[in-house]
Amino acid sequence: MGPEAHPGQGGIDARYDELALLLAQYRQAPDDARRLVAEVRFDAGARYRVEGLDYWFRWQPSR
Repeated sequence: MGPEAHPGQGGIDARYDELALLLAQYRQAPDDARRLVAEVRFDAGARYRVEGLDYWFRWQPSR
């Protein structure tokens, strides 16, 4: 089964299509929504460590 058979593509599962239709109004970004940009940084340490991964991630307002 490939990605084209996923119910989210529409027309595959009537129940999923009905749910998608009911939720569509809530999935729209509001007019006053903020836009954010993700920032990812990597350090020079080992990739996998006991205390965690070698990167950090944060959101910033877009310009």
